[in-house]
Amino acid sequence: MATGEERLAGVYYDPRGKIYEPHTGQAMDLGTRDVESYEFPSYTFNKLLFVEKRGQVPLLQAARIAERYDMALVTEAGFATVAARTLLSAGSEGAKYQVFCLHDADYPGYNILRTLREATERMPEHSMEVHDIGLTVEQVIAAGKTPETYNRTSKVPEKLIPLLNDVEREWFLGEYLGKKGNKDTYSSKRFELDDLTAPELIDHIERRLEELGVEPKVIPPIEELAGLTEGIYREKFGRWVENEINELLGLDDLKAELAEEFQERYKLQGAPAWIETEFEHGDDSKSWRDAVRGTLQAAHTTKHRDALRGALRERISKTVAAKDEDEE
Repeated sequence: MATGEERLAGVYYDPRGKIYEPHTGQAMDLGTRDVESYEFPSYTFNKLLFVEKRGQVPLLQAARIAERYDMALVTEAGFATVAARTLLSAGSEGAKYQVFCLHDADYPGYNILRTLREATERMPEHSMEVHDIGLTVEQVIAAGKTPETYNRTSKVPEKLIPLLNDVEREWFLGEYLGKKGNKDTYSSKRFELDDLTAPELIDHIERRLEELGVEPKVIPPIEELAGLTEGIYREKFGRWVENEINELLGLDDLKAELAEEFQERYKLQGAPAWIETEFEHGDDSKSWRDAVRGTLQAAHTTKHRDALRGALRERISKTVAAKDEDEE
């Protein structure tokens, strides 16, 4: 999957963002090495949402946006890094995953969307379809919201300006105020995601997803569904059997009783010698815990396994016979 920034003489960059998978509970850092090794989980999600503001993720998680739409959340601290764009681009190949972008109604937010869609100096061959779910200036005005006026000395990127309409240029380019120190200063407008209430933001996201034709939730193809369903059934059935065995045999009590009965055979008082022997003559990379575990495992395998099996058979036979008598 590696492209773009990895071309810079094999340089790798540390993670600045994360991907949060729906349903699995997995969250992965987005560094170039992480993205290289990432494998999209099969039949788990079919959408990717890039979120400009990392602080919005807990709100989206509370609203179960990722799970309800089978949509992974991808976030950075501002602009998307090469690693994030590489991940999004890999997902969008062949229209496998719909990609959406949630950003502020300001020029950095608009520029984030642009750099997700278009080639940049670091990723000259990059291009992908990204659905814009806003915020946009038009949406802010339609909602009757009041933008914040602020002074800026940073420059609006030249490549962004031709993509702006008249109202957006008025907001973002603003009014020239003269020099501040040795920098040109402008009075501009913006409206950020954080300026919306939680219900307003969730309503906005849901409405825009529907307007843009969000794909249905994931269902595996019919030719694979039968096998996948059988796998889930066997996994569940195995747990049911384990639960019944635990209840039938009183497994926790049985473990405790047998551990007490067999403890003297394992000669735990020899632990200091085990540890010293392992450190001096075995693998010195082990911790003392690993040394104890290894010695116990060796003693069990070579000396006590058959005795334990015999004791188990006897206890299980007695327990089952007693249960049968009770049921009669």
